[in-house]
Amino acid sequence: MPEIELQRLAEIYEKRGLKKETSLTVAKELMEYDALGAHIRDELGINEIS
Repeated sequence: MPEIELQRLAEIYEKRGLKKETSLTVAKELMEYDALGAHIRDELGINEIS
């Protein structure tokens, strides 16, 4: 359900201090670039270990 996932990411970014419109734009762009990576990093809090 991509629309729900988009809203979840946007809410995360809004809680971090972005305006509602900006958070939605950021979420859309990150999902277009790497949806799985965005969700793993921002929704689940899993980061790449180097």
